[in-house]
Amino acid sequence: MRKRSPYPMCLALLLASVALHAASLIQLTDPWARPTPPGTRVGAVYFTLVNTSAVADRLIGLSSPLADKVEIHQTVSEGGIMSMRALSSLECPPGKVLKISPGGLHVMLLGLKAPLVVGDQVPLSLNFRDAGMLSLKVPVQAREE
Repeated sequence: MRKRSPYPMCLALLLASVALHAASLIQLTDPWARPTPPGTRVGAVYFTLVNTSAVADRLIGLSSPLADKVEIHQTVSEGGIMSMRALSSLECPPGKVLKISPGGLHVMLLGLKAPLVVGDQVPLSLNFRDAGMLSLKVPVQAREE
């Protein structure tokens, strides 16, 4: 009987621990999504993001199986008129807290496949340049913020 080398298993464990360590450097707290009325094709997600590492990272992509497209938006005021602008990426400075909240930076779910109902959860994946993929389930909640 031929003995198997332990190296592939060791490499797999090492890569898994590096991925877990990288993902743990980005902390996401208090995620929530607003409920949407029937027929609405857009929704919003909010959370607090902290880069606990000593170096900057960048959020470079978002996705959810419940939406055709997911974007990070910034609310801006131009000439007294409020509007939203899609960002291609979001810088995550080291040690800084980023509030993804109503009226500021927020995540837009575009082309919703079904309404967001209180009590449901929205699967959301965030792809960071260095920390890699961070996936979470976002509870749908009726909040006034």
